[in-house]
Amino acid sequence: MGRVETIAGVLFSPFSVALAAGFVFILLVHIAARILSPRSALFRVGAPAGDTRAEVVDWAGGAGYVTADGELWRASSKSSLSPGDEVRIKSVKGLTLEVTRVKTGRGG
Repeated sequence: MGRVETIAGVLFSPFSVALAAGFVFILLVHIAARILSPRSALFRVGAPAGDTRAEVVDWAGGAGYVTADGELWRASSKSSLSPGDEVRIKSVKGLTLEVTRVKTGRGG
């Protein structure tokens, strides 16, 4: 067994000191990782805002769902849209994308 030290009336064994040091080390590494790791941001509209496009998946009335960068998003629009339409993201309001139809050469 290891030697037991007494400091200010408290017993310290090498095992307990190593265990506490390991715990503190792991805690500091965890805190550093949380501070230094890049945050995974919610969908960011490209710069300038109108450059990001999405595809309508489901639509009814003035709202529905679109896929943007491989993710499914709730969306709203003043335009009448249908599944398969390509849309441009105007803005992001909370977790809802504001979209407009992309004009195509076929009069859409």
